[in-house]
Amino acid sequence: MNYNLSRFLAEYRDPDGHLFDLLKDDIDYLPDCSGAYIFTSTRTGFTYPNGKSQILYIGKANNLYSRIKGHRSSLKKLSSLRKHELKNEWYYKRYQYMRQFGCQVFWYSTRGKQDPKNLESELIEYFYDKYLSIPIGNGAFSFRQ
Repeated sequence: MNYNLSRFLAEYRDPDGHLFDLLKDDIDYLPDCSGAYIFTSTRTGFTYPNGKSQILYIGKANNLYSRIKGHRSSLKKLSSLRKHELKNEWYYKRYQYMRQFGCQVFWYSTRGKQDPKNLESELIEYFYDKYLSIPIGNGAFSFRQ
């Protein structure tokens, strides 16, 4: 893990869990509680206005297991396509980055009465404060409820 990524995660709070490879790791031990998750590249850092980071997407889930399983399914489908078949399919850019640069997942469970949307917003705001941008896989800035 790159120093900036581990520092970012530890400065916010240590993640509750980690998948080293979204496509290959067993996901059955993922919790079915609400929370937020971070997808990171395993092979490269992305350039942001205030430095480089491996983080490519920050999301939320009412059920971490189901949500990450859905992302895994989309990534598997995209990864199974041949290069000439990609022109006929449309996928969110986050999956295209994951396919190209690998993907690991860190997750945070909500605590107490915390809402997953607020946890996601905190992570995105923290990322924005550090890198002056939102992650490349996020389409729009997320606001707290």
